[in-house]
Amino acid sequence: ADLQPVLVADGSLVPFALLTSRNLAYDAERLLNPLKAALSVIRDCGAWVCGYIDRPNSNSIARTCALAGLSPDAVTERTLREREREIAGIFDRHLLEQELAPAHRTALFDPLWEVNGPQYLGEHAVRACYVNFGEPGRPIIARIEAPQWCAGAIGALC
Repeated sequence: ADLQPVLVADGSLVPFALLTSRNLAYDAERLLNPLKAALSVIRDCGAWVCGYIDRPNSNSIARTCALAGLSPDAVTERTLREREREIAGIFDRHLLEQELAPAHRTALFDPLWEVNGPQYLGEHAVRACYVNFGEPGRPIIARIEAPQWCAGAIGALC
């Protein structure tokens, strides 16, 4: 039987230092080039790769919800700071525990990291989604990240 090789990393595919870098050009040379080379080898072997983040602490959905209903003119730096304070400690997983049914996932989305841009990750840009691996009444929300060249396979995985 033909088996599909799947590699699952514990955590993000992108090193945290690249996500928080203040000198991305320097860090890209040191950290990003080896990552891109490894992802190219994995892709060229026909394998799929993804990162599994248990208990993700991203708050992109929560921040977007906090701005819902505001007119574009009302979204100012001050408003953003005020809304961020109001949702401190609320992560996307908290919202999804209530809304995402077991064995379901969200749509794929592009994380808004600078390093995810074409000049850095390029063909290996990351797509992500949230998945509820739990049971009714016991949600387990995880974040799955995959390079765009295998992100379409996420549906086969979860």
